Amino acid sequence: FLDDWSAQRSTLVRKNYIVISTKKDTPEEAYSELNRLAQVTVDALSRIRVKCRVLGTRELLDVLYVSQNKDRAAYAPGPARAEELGYMNLVVTREA
Repeated sequence: FLDDWSAQRSTLVRKNYIVISTKKDTPEEAYSELNRLAQVTVDALSRIRVKCRVLGTRELLDVLYVSQNKDRAAYAPGPARAEELGYMNLVVTREA
């Protein structure tokens, strides 16, 4: 599927993302479940030789910023500007 899809696109750099969600009651349960599901996904994709990894907070901010600012993302500042604009409000982090 990805080979066919990428052949139809004209961009030089191609990145695909998988969004994993959960409906747990507490942030701790959600964090634990998301980590488990992410690891299962990474393991499954690795078995078929697809390179993948879980994004960090800054990388996630960059993806969110680019997805919300497609018309100017190529020249506008990335994660630093996104954080300034309040995109961190979309990210739930677990306190240690």
